[in-house]
Amino acid sequence: MLNIIKSGKPDGTELTKQDLYYLTKAPNSQKMSFADGSKLEIYAWCIYSDKTEDGDEREIFALRTPEGEVFATNSPTFIRSMYDILDVFDPTEIHAILVCSAQSKAGRTFYTAVYAG
Repeated sequence: MLNIIKSGKPDGTELTKQDLYYLTKAPNSQKMSFADGSKLEIYAWCIYSDKTEDGDEREIFALRTPEGEVFATNSPTFIRSMYDILDVFDPTEIHAILVCSAQSKAGRTFYTAVYAG
């Protein structure tokens, strides 16, 4: 079952049913890794949990750009970086993020979010 943990829009309005659909169910959602190195302007975003096919809960971060593109990830590192941003900024102050990649000591690529205005 879908559970919205946190959500927001830079204009301060509540997410609509359409926003929630695009962020959580739309089949055209892209992997956040496809936006590596990009500044993503934010129209709406949410962190939600959902059950996997085997019954496990997973947290997912999704954002929709003003152009209608949707990017999502279940990366704990990326989601933790979003929580860090939310610890400092009010959701109405988050208009854009920068998607950054780095290498772990084990040589794996991971992604983080950086506040970009």
